[in-house]
Amino acid sequence: MAIIHYNTFSMKKKLRGQEGQAIVEYVLGLLTAVAIVGAMSAGLKKPVIKLWSKLSQEIAAPCPKCKADPAIR
Repeated sequence: MAIIHYNTFSMKKKLRGQEGQAIVEYVLGLLTAVAIVGAMSAGLKKPVIKLWSKLSQEIAAPCPKCKADPAIR
């Protein structure tokens, strides 16, 4: 009886340790994803702003072949 109880306790202890490891791995994966997205957004900021500025100027033009005011951003 004591052997079964010891094995059950040992198994529960191992499972608790693995749950902690899973949480740590999840947090590290999440932090890695956030870091990658942050680096990508910092590198793409200027090209995206340039693209949106160009598109907004084309949309705001008074006619299809007219140039829009460059002050429009």
